[in-house]
Amino acid sequence: MLSTLILSAAVMAAPAQEPAAAAPARDRLQAVHAHLAALQEARGFPGATFAFVLADGTEGAVVAGFADREAGVAMRPNHRMLAGSIGKTWFACLAMLLAEDGVIGLDDPLSKWLGKEPWFARLPNHDAITLRHLLRHRSGVREHVQEPAFWQAVNAERTKIWKPEELVAFVLDDEPLFAAGEGWSYADTNYILAGMAMERATGARLYDLVEQRLIRPLGLFATTPSDRMRLPGLAQGHPVLMRRMLGVPERMLDEDGRMVVNPQFEWTGGGYVSTSLDLARWAQAIGAGRVVPKARLAEMLDAVPANTGPGDRYGLGLQVRASRFGATFGHGGWFPGWLSETVYFPELGLAAAIQINTDDMRSLGAPPYQRLLELVGLLVDGKGD
Repeated sequence: MLSTLILSAAVMAAPAQEPAAAAPARDRLQAVHAHLAALQEARGFPGATFAFVLADGTEGAVVAGFADREAGVAMRPNHRMLAGSIGKTWFACLAMLLAEDGVIGLDDPLSKWLGKEPWFARLPNHDAITLRHLLRHRSGVREHVQEPAFWQAVNAERTKIWKPEELVAFVLDDEPLFAAGEGWSYADTNYILAGMAMERATGARLYDLVEQRLIRPLGLFATTPSDRMRLPGLAQGHPVLMRRMLGVPERMLDEDGRMVVNPQFEWTGGGYVSTSLDLARWAQAIGAGRVVPKARLAEMLDAVPANTGPGDRYGLGLQVRASRFGATFGHGGWFPGWLSETVYFPELGLAAAIQINTDDMRSLGAPPYQRLLELVGLLVDGKGD
C-alpha cells in the first residue's frame, strides 16, 4: 500500500524509503494540485479542497487558494465547510439501518408516525406518502427552502432555532406537485418529514444516532452537526444567493468567527460541517459496504430519473450519475457560502470529494461534479477531461 499523501501549497517531500510505486502517484498528485491551483487562480474563487480515498486505503488531499482571502489565511486540508445536502446521505443510511433493525419500514405510511399531528391533514398527499417516497423525493411536496416567506422569516430572526414543524408549515395547504410516487421533485422538506418520523419511531435525537452508528465508528472526527452558530475550523464562506435573499454581508463568518445566520434550520435536509477528506472517507465506506448491508445499498441505488442533469437519477439519499469511469453515486451540497460534492466510483473503488468556499457556481465555470471528475481523471490516468 502506498504511503498516505497530503498536498497543500506544495507537494510533501518524499519519504527516504518511499516505495517505487509511489513516484507515479506523486506525479499525478502534483498534476491534480497544479490543475486545482490554476483553476482557482484563473476563475478567482476564494479557495478549494479536494480529497480522495483509493481502494487500497491510500488517502490524499490537495488545496488551493484561501480559507480567508481578506485575512490572508491559506486553505489547509483540515479546513471545514458546510456540506449542505450531502448530509442527506447520513440520514438516508441511518434510515436503512433502522429498517434493517425493524424499527421502521420504508413503505410505512408517514401517517403511522405523524398522523396525529394537528397539521398533518394539511400536508399535500398526506394520506399516501411513505418514507420511501420522502427519501427518494417522490412525495409531491414542494421545497420550503424555495419559499420567499421562509427566507424572510430567516432574515427577520437570524439566530432563531427552528422546530421541524415550523419548516413544514411553509408548504401546508399547498396542492401536491404530483400524486405520491408518480413524479420527482427535490425538496429538503422531504427529509425534514422523514427526520420527524424517524425521531418519533426511535424516541432519540437523530444527530445522536448518526454519531453513534455512523460517524464515530468510521472515525469521521472532522464531521459534526451544523446545529449552532459557532462551528470551529470553518473556512470563510462567501455567499451570493443568500446576499440577494437576505442582504447578509459578503462573508458568512463575522469577526468573532460566528455564523451570520444560524445554520440549524437545515437539520435533516443537510445539517453537517466536514472536510473533503472526511467526505471522501464517508463515500468510500458506503461504497465498500461498511455502512449498510449489500442488499440495503442496492435499495439505495434503485434510482429514478431526476431533473438535476442529463441522465441523472436519484435513489434513497444518493445521486446516481454518469462518468467516463462508469456510473457513480454520491451527493452534492449547497449551503450559502459553500459548495460541496462527494462521489464514489464503483468501477475504480475510489471515492473523492471537493469543497469550495463560495456558492457562486459561475465562478467555477462548471458544476462541482464536473470539476471533481477532472481531478479524478488526472489522478487515475493523467487525463483531466
